[in-house]
Amino acid sequence: NLKKFKPDSIIRKKERLKYKIDDSATVFLYLGRINTDKGIKELIDSYSLLNRQDCFLFLVGPIEIDIQKQMIKKDLSNRIIYIPYTSTPQEILQLCDVFCFPSHREGFGYSIIEASALEKPVICSDIYGLKYTCIDMKTGLKHKVKSTQSLLEKMKFALAEPKTMKQMGKKGRIYVSENFSEEKVLEKWKEFYARLL
Repeated sequence: NLKKFKPDSIIRKKERLKYKIDDSATVFLYLGRINTDKGIKELIDSYSLLNRQDCFLFLVGPIEIDIQKQMIKKDLSNRIIYIPYTSTPQEILQLCDVFCFPSHREGFGYSIIEASALEKPVICSDIYGLKYTCIDMKTGLKHKVKSTQSLLEKMKFALAEPKTMKQMGKKGRIYVSENFSEEKVLEKWKEFYARLL
């Protein structure tokens, strides 16, 4: 729903104020189930290796592994913000600058589509299930699956090239509107059923 998932600077400001995030800070955000298969360990490890005080990592979703020890061990607990649940992903996603989805296996990356609709550039794993949700170097960046080093390189690129990332985000919304809007998908279903009948 492109009317529901659209960029909104007012919501972005409100969400950043809620979590005391300065507008100049860079926020990486993951939304989904928090478990090993989603690449959370690599994401936290990559983020810790950035060693930057001016960026934050948000993890949003139901937790299925113990990430607290990992966060405390690396002394990141004040810069990794965990949110157990949200009924309004279209709002929490507004506060980030880059959406991260380092999943090991996926049927279809629905949250990537939502983030792209909000003009958020994506960093995701290069797996078959995400083949059509993120277009490498156009709507985001793809990293080698299960590789902390590859993910770290993409995160470093995002920090070094904010203008390029912003352009990818804008192209992401165009890509979603052309391929995954409610209207487009419903039209495709109608064509499918018409062929069957």
